[in-house]
Amino acid sequence: MTPALAFALFLAADPAPAAPPPPPAPSDKAMKAPASQPSVAADLKVRVVYGHSKTTVLDAKLNDLFGSLKNLTYTAYELKSETSLNVTVGGAPQSYTAPQGRHLVISATAHKKKGKVDQVNVQLEIPELKFKTKAWISAGATLVIGGPKFEDGVLLFAVGAAAIRN
Repeated sequence: MTPALAFALFLAADPAPAAPPPPPAPSDKAMKAPASQPSVAADLKVRVVYGHSKTTVLDAKLNDLFGSLKNLTYTAYELKSETSLNVTVGGAPQSYTAPQGRHLVISATAHKKKGKVDQVNVQLEIPELKFKTKAWISAGATLVIGGPKFEDGVLLFAVGAAAIRN
């Protein structure tokens, strides 16, 4: 049969649609799964820190980060701003205005262990600077992430997950 004849036979076929196949039988897992996935949220504390070497001062509000900051190359750290955000995992990104009017966009995905979310993957982005980074954070932990250059130093982002609610 030539390709043209096969195409003609296809066009001449009965145009009535075939009955849809029956739906697959539900598996045991599907029967036990909830109708909708519950949302997971993370309470994040975001601090924007200015690291520089003009002085040797550690802002008193950053004392809990001293262990992480002392290993960096700067000698002074100032808290520029801070906020608390509730981020829904897989939900719409949250926006926060950082120093110099830059918009810090924060979104999160989840890591599950034994059916419960134990970590969130937080993505930080400053679109104006084309700055983007991701980091895994466990409940109760704080990570210090190096950011873009700022004045005579750098901006650091201290992101802590106060709680992860399943």
